[in-house]
Amino acid sequence: MKSQKNLFQYLDRQASLWVFLLAAAFAFYHIYNVADRFQAFEWNGLHVGVYSQLLWNMSHGRFISAVLGATLMQLHLPLVMVLAIPVYAWIADPYILAVLQTLALAAGCLGVYSIGRIYLAETGALLLSVVYCVFPPLLEVNAANFHPLALSVPFVALSVTAFLRRRSVLFLLALVAVTACDARLGCALRLLCSDGGRFGGCPQ
Repeated sequence: MKSQKNLFQYLDRQASLWVFLLAAAFAFYHIYNVADRFQAFEWNGLHVGVYSQLLWNMSHGRFISAVLGATLMQLHLPLVMVLAIPVYAWIADPYILAVLQTLALAAGCLGVYSIGRIYLAETGALLLSVVYCVFPPLLEVNAANFHPLALSVPFVALSVTAFLRRRSVLFLLALVAVTACDARLGCALRLLCSDGGRFGGCPQ
């Protein structure tokens, strides 16, 4: 009983370190796993081709080009993809999309921990992050395709954390980042986090 208590005390003291290690392990494992799937032509969803082609065109100055009849502005406004242009200009490889998506999902682990810390002790928040990392639908996101919406995961977590902690400036900045990933999600999040048009309405 005493040893169990000491274990929880140790986890409480070192929870921040463990959650960073958890996020790093998640990123390393899935980047390696996706690399294997990519080499075996199993990471081959439609969006991989669409967005890799769009990024290649934009990295060569063709910002108005269309893929399958749709331009960047018509694909649910994933403006965050513009930030990936310098990376894609340096390494023109569709695998870059897998790395970016995996890093975003790994960062979401830190966001889940920050939300959990509002309501739970350090150990509880850490366990919540572990659940996030093994959640089957989340793992399926990275299985075979690229989803711009997945890039919004850490920003959604940041906006929820800022909202719950009443950090209005940080909330608005995170909301802009979410909207840059998907305009529909940004609008939906703004409506969900509003209370008669005011920033508030969530329990302390």
